[in-house]
Amino acid sequence: MEAKKEIGLLQALKENTYFVQLFKPETIDAMCENIRKDFPIDCGVDMFENSTSLLKAKQDIKTLKGQLEERENEIEYLNEQKQKSADYLIRHLFENSNPSTDQEIESYLIDHIGQKEIIKRKIKMGINLSAADQEWLLNNL
Repeated sequence: MEAKKEIGLLQALKENTYFVQLFKPETIDAMCENIRKDFPIDCGVDMFENSTSLLKAKQDIKTLKGQLEERENEIEYLNEQKQKSADYLIRHLFENSNPSTDQEIESYLIDHIGQKEIIKRKIKMGINLSAADQEWLLNNL
């Protein structure tokens, strides 16, 4: 394409187009001048000087990444606390037999971490599996 035609097209883009949302008219003029002088189009030109929406989006992304990282850390912390609580309850359930609360604790654990997880933890802690645990394993393997 001839330089004259490129310049004409760039000048036409300065009017009411989406192009001017990203490039200021002065930037387009500088691009045209570079074409006239046979320089690279971006020579001495801050190509994205007018891209406030781009800059805002980048800042929003940075902020959102920070918030996401904070939430991920919170989730990790809460998961650790959940694991510690579950281990404590399982240990308590099988070390201190108390029929009035045992069934309630076991039901709570099943609802919150599931039978599979309870069985895994019992095995890790060296706690004997109950008949119900063994039956669950048979039915779910």
